[in-house]
Amino acid sequence: QIVGNIMAPVLMLAVLVLLGTDRVTEEPWATEVGWRFLLGIGALPGMFALKEILLNSGTESESNEYLDARASGGSSGKLKDVLDILGGDNTQYRTRLIGAAGGWACFDACFFGVAIFLPHIVHDLIDKNDEARGYLMLNALVSAIINCIAIPAALLSFRLVGDDGLGRKNLQVLSFGLICIAYAVLAICFGSLRGFDATTAIVALFSALFFCLNFGAGMTTYMLPQESFPVEVRASLNGVAAAAGKIGAIVGASAFAPTARVYGLGATFGVCAVFAGVGLVVTLLFVPDMRKEEDGVNVLHPREPEAHRRL
Repeated sequence: QIVGNIMAPVLMLAVLVLLGTDRVTEEPWATEVGWRFLLGIGALPGMFALKEILLNSGTESESNEYLDARASGGSSGKLKDVLDILGGDNTQYRTRLIGAAGGWACFDACFFGVAIFLPHIVHDLIDKNDEARGYLMLNALVSAIINCIAIPAALLSFRLVGDDGLGRKNLQVLSFGLICIAYAVLAICFGSLRGFDATTAIVALFSALFFCLNFGAGMTTYMLPQESFPVEVRASLNGVAAAAGKIGAIVGASAFAPTARVYGLGATFGVCAVFAGVGLVVTLLFVPDMRKEEDGVNVLHPREPEAHRRL
């Protein structure tokens, strides 16, 4: 995802360099070639992903874990089995599902709106008169720079996500808190900075926002559902959480532009800050701290005592 976000403006830069900015903005054939090339390149990652999905059936350890669960009398992940686990007096997995699905939905609502419309926001900042000529190159360059901030954020997340001293729940809480603060600062300051033509300051704030968006929650929202449910129904409940995330992405992407047109970007950033705040609260209340042990058995591997797993 990070690579894709960076490559989009980089490929746009390549098109502008090869065809020329003037041709792309003035000559129909160059415009046609440019957007068709970019659209075709955008289809390639999906084709490679589909190939891997069709050819890869999972690792041997995952298959053995699933077979062990079936042999021990566990459920098979059918709808009835999923409802049985979620129903009854035991609220543990219902609570975890709310945490996994709610956190994922809130994060995607915060992320996809601003990520998709970043080029439009940058265009509005640096090309106020909508002249296009001379600004397309700068627009793509600024968008690429902002998206590159995701690289150190992801590397830091890789370092912290395996840190048992912090834990993935606390990392997600920290991430949602930073996202909420970044959006709140933009909501408060965007109108004033734009009035002063402080484009550099706004770009700096967007860079900080993209660091926060790609730090922590961008990774933990994928990981927490994987470790929150027993292997017998893990795929099914992970699918429910992922579906909730996609609903959040649809809401964020479809509502961002209309909200910005009617109420302004400042108010839109404020709404995103609220989503981040809700994600923080949901994580605090419903996501378990998976570092803890229950009755001497590791939560992540309930069939394997913690001392044995370390060996």
